[in-house]
Amino acid sequence: MARSSGGKSLSVVTKVIRLLGFICIAGSVASCSITEGFPRDPEDTAATLTKLAPYFDSAKDDEYLAAQAKNDEASARAIRDSIIMNKMHAYDIEYDDFKKSLTSYGNGISTGSDLVVLILNGFGATTGSAETKSALAAASAGVVGAQGAINKDLFYQKTIPAIISQMDANRDKAAVPLVTGMSEDTSKYSLQTAERDLEHYKISGNVVDAISSITQQAQNSKDTAQDQIQAYRTVKFGADASSQKINAWLWPGFKKIDDNGNVLDVNGNVVPRNDANYAALNKWIANNNLAGLPIGSFLNAPDLAAARVNAIKALNIH
Repeated sequence: MARSSGGKSLSVVTKVIRLLGFICIAGSVASCSITEGFPRDPEDTAATLTKLAPYFDSAKDDEYLAAQAKNDEASARAIRDSIIMNKMHAYDIEYDDFKKSLTSYGNGISTGSDLVVLILNGFGATTGSAETKSALAAASAGVVGAQGAINKDLFYQKTIPAIISQMDANRDKAAVPLVTGMSEDTSKYSLQTAERDLEHYKISGNVVDAISSITQQAQNSKDTAQDQIQAYRTVKFGADASSQKINAWLWPGFKKIDDNGNVLDVNGNVVPRNDANYAALNKWIANNNLAGLPIGSFLNAPDLAAARVNAIKALNIH
């Protein structure tokens, strides 16, 4: 008896579902080994954390207080430093795991779905059955659509290196009082003070603070640039001898500028700009705390006469 078209479609769909299951398993196994972005850690971190657990117990605090009560500064200081270093070690292990999860999560999704799409498309191109080709194409389109939605949710993936770099910087900053504190006696840097600094060190490597720091740095840079630009938007313009010399260097044969902004020579012909000289002047402006200033403003602002003289010397303009 001939199999109905409905039966054929169901059979094809079943095969595709089984194939997807196989691909997903294979893809997840493959991606696990390549998406973390970090080398394998030879340390058994779980065992290390177990060994470090006593330093989070109040018994260590009692040892420190007992040494202080006996005025045994050497012992108190040794206990304090031991608590600080071992707690920092534990926090570092957890932080490294957190960084790996940030990197591998998005990469794993992207790599796995990309692998599924490639294999589905490959089967679609080589499988003879029209029904199978259609089902594989539909499955591939579904994976691509899902991947697009995931990528939108994980748009920050491309910024993860910058975020992690800022997180590292925040942790380094939080480590400073701990490292410097261990050089002091317990009378100047007590365990109680160190515990507060340790708490700050523990939470300093978080995404929220990192993004906040990056945003603030960008805003500060923007504000500085805007201040520099605004300072020269309101200047009174007036060319001088230095302006004329630089203009002649930028536009060989320069005589004047017409009403349309064209640079003309003595015969009224348009003069082409020397792009190499123009780029050199722009670079000099940027390197001399005038970044963002248009060359036109630089050439005509009376307040920048001294800067133009310096540029003429630095760029050997004749």
